[in-house]
Amino acid sequence: MHDVISAVLRLLLRVVWVMCGLIVLSSLMLAAVLAALALGLRYGWARLTGKPVKPFIVSSFMQGQGTPWGQFKSTTDAWTAKATGPFAGPFSGKAKAPLPVADVTDVESRPSKSSGPSS
Repeated sequence: MHDVISAVLRLLLRVVWVMCGLIVLSSLMLAAVLAALALGLRYGWARLTGKPVKPFIVSSFMQGQGTPWGQFKSTTDAWTAKATGPFAGPFSGKAKAPLPVADVTDVESRPSKSSGPSS
């Protein structure tokens, strides 16, 4: 009698694990199908309206002022606008005269004297 109960419990446990696996697999497949459908509709709408198809990117570093990157950028602009003196970098907000362009000298390349690493 003990063997029959353990066999039934093992079979029941296997059935439960297989059902859990099928539920996870089907939910992942449904998510993939919905994502493909959404991207396909987006692509089709872009082609229909004649607009270029842009890549779908989700990022927290968008360029708007309400996003974290925009807040960081506006804070940086406020600090660099106050920078003066010798440590004021290129983004300090101060207009500087462009650097003079030096004459460019072409250099002829020569083969090296050694043909490989020295031993």
